[in-house]
Amino acid sequence: MVAGASLSLGMVAVAPFLMANTGARERQWVFSFQAGLSTVASFFGNLLAGFLPGRLGALVGVGPMDTLAYQLTLGSMVVLSALSIVPVVFIRGAAQGNAAAELPWVQLRRYGRLFTRFLLPSLVIGLGAGLMQPFMNVYFRNVYGKPDPAIGVVFALGGLAMAVGQFAGPPLADRLGKIRTVILTQALSIPFLILLGLGAWLVPAGRAAAGVVFVVAGVAYIFRLALMNLSNPVYQTFILERVPEQAQALSVSLTNLVFQVGWFIMPQVSGQLQVTHGPAGFTYVFAGVTVMYMTAIGLEVWFFGREARQEAQLALQQS
Repeated sequence: MVAGASLSLGMVAVAPFLMANTGARERQWVFSFQAGLSTVASFFGNLLAGFLPGRLGALVGVGPMDTLAYQLTLGSMVVLSALSIVPVVFIRGAAQGNAAAELPWVQLRRYGRLFTRFLLPSLVIGLGAGLMQPFMNVYFRNVYGKPDPAIGVVFALGGLAMAVGQFAGPPLADRLGKIRTVILTQALSIPFLILLGLGAWLVPAGRAAAGVVFVVAGVAYIFRLALMNLSNPVYQTFILERVPEQAQALSVSLTNLVFQVGWFIMPQVSGQLQVTHGPAGFTYVFAGVTVMYMTAIGLEVWFFGREARQEAQLALQQS
């Protein structure tokens, strides 16, 4: 719990820090590469954690499932986390915030309408993600009957694709503009989401071979994950560039909070659909996610359509 709280505080502090210490030209590259490198580090961290208990346990003469082996693994994690402080110590000349501190509820009252425009799309996307994402391993296992190694390969490739997408965000944002990149990549993810959900209808009904459809669904999962997550750091930069300096930390905190609301509420709904309808219940799950994602895109077009048109005109002038 303490580690989770520390991580959350760090996430809230990083974005305003990057805003204060980057210029408009390089800002999107910094935000996207920070997200991409974090994704790559998480991938290799999960990979490392898979065999560390066995290796460290062997060094002290215990099995990989022994309590001591896990204690040594957690201790290694603490050491690696402590090493991350070293580069921070060498940061010099960082910009200092000059904005007067305001209480959160004062900022909410002053900037409530502005926050609402930014937060509503994130809330709807969070509801969709909470309906689907926690159960993707269950989906691949129950619908297609695949073992953990095959599912693990799909998840690993999805993690790498997500990092590649985040690295691809800055050149797209430079060429198309930030909000156009967000809307376009989210819209492009919808066909892959529909393709991913078709398996929940085809396989339980006996209309297709599970093995073939699993490959298609796995590819669709990877592309959907990459496209949706490409837009996250771009949208975060877009928000922070339009929020007053003194409200930037609160905007990051609220964005994370409303996204997590979906992960708190919607798994109960998804679980009930699966209990009631079995593997075919995922048909309703993916249909709901598709509607929610399309609603979020519609909200972004409604709220930020003028900025998108301005970005399109600027792109035409520069081409």
